[in-house]
Amino acid sequence: MSITAAASIATIKTAIDALSSIQSAAVLRERIALIQDQMALLEKAAGQAEAKIADQAKEIEELRAEVASYRETEQYAEYMGALFKRKPGGRNGYQEVPYCPRCHTAAGRADDDTPYFCAACQWFSSFNAGEVGRIVRELE
Repeated sequence: MSITAAASIATIKTAIDALSSIQSAAVLRERIALIQDQMALLEKAAGQAEAKIADQAKEIEELRAEVASYRETEQYAEYMGALFKRKPGGRNGYQEVPYCPRCHTAAGRADDDTPYFCAACQWFSSFNAGEVGRIVRELE
C-alpha cells in the first residue's frame, strides 16, 4: 500500500470517528428534554425542601419560646400572691426579695411594717417586709 493510500485511509478513519461522535438532532432533542425533566424535578424538590426548612425554623422558634417560658416558670415560686426567685447558680433556696406576679419585677417597700409593692403596675403584697425571711424558709 502506498503512503498516499495509507494517509487516505487514516483520514477516512478520522472522518468516520468524527462523524460517529456527532449526534443527530433527534438524539440531542431527547437529551435536552431529559435534562429539562430532571431540572423540573430538582426545582420541585428544592421548593419542597425550602418549605420544610421554613416550617422547621418556625417550629424551632416556637420550641425556644416554650423553653424560655418553662425556664421563667421554673425560676420563680409563687407564695402568698407574690413570686420568689430561686437563687442563681443552682443553689438551693430563694432570694429574700418578692417579685410582682404580674410583671416579674422586684417589689419595693417603704419599711419593715408595710407591704411590698410594684411601682410599675401598682400591685401590693399581702405580707409585710418583716415576714419575708419566714416565707423564704417555708419555701425551702
